[in-house]
Amino acid sequence: KMANQELMGLINTQNMTNQEARNCLKNFYKALKDAKETDEYIWDVSSEFLSSYTTYVPYIYYGLLKKDYHNVCDILSSILYFNNKSGRVFQKRDKYALLLLLEGEFKNEEDT
Repeated sequence: KMANQELMGLINTQNMTNQEARNCLKNFYKALKDAKETDEYIWDVSSEFLSSYTTYVPYIYYGLLKKDYHNVCDILSSILYFNNKSGRVFQKRDKYALLLLLEGEFKNEEDT
């Protein structure tokens, strides 16, 4: 089972080049494919400032389009940080939506 802390470690891109951040994101993508799924919502902290993962999809998509891998990693780190208490990764549908986004970036490099 891949815990949030481990996933967060994969996308900690502080003091890295954008290409290094891309490599981190690729490793995150591979780890997420194997991560444990859950049918429960990940947001267990009651706050008006927290919303579901789907709120962040346009920002992740735009970051990938711009090839701003640092920004994508920061967004994903935030999602994992706010979800850290429950130990769950994403809701099943969120996981597959994120995998589809990342697959668009990495699908031609599956074996590298």
